[in-house]
Amino acid sequence: MAEFNFVRLAKIYLIVFVVVVFLGTLTTFYYGWVFHVLWSWFVVPSFHLIPLTIRQCAGLMSVLWFTMAPISIALTSKPDDPEKAISVLVAAVFGPLVSLLMGFIILQFM
Repeated sequence: MAEFNFVRLAKIYLIVFVVVVFLGTLTTFYYGWVFHVLWSWFVVPSFHLIPLTIRQCAGLMSVLWFTMAPISIALTSKPDDPEKAISVLVAAVFGPLVSLLMGFIILQFM
């Protein structure tokens, strides 16, 4: 009976992992598309810079998330809140891995 629960739990974790990776990739490209549009509207004509592709913008958004997520979590947390401290630790440990994974996925389309 215990083996069945372990297998079921493993399947649930696998499904959650796949959904998180899919939604993370989708969100990265969504923010990259928004950044691409805003860059094309404001930065290109104002400063006469080259337009960026959606893939480049998605990569930049991944880098920005990688550098800013732990800071924003730390700034919004109370010093005595152990749940926020754990969130900061998890973001610091897994944030770079998630950014690297998103960057690798984006690189496959370049």
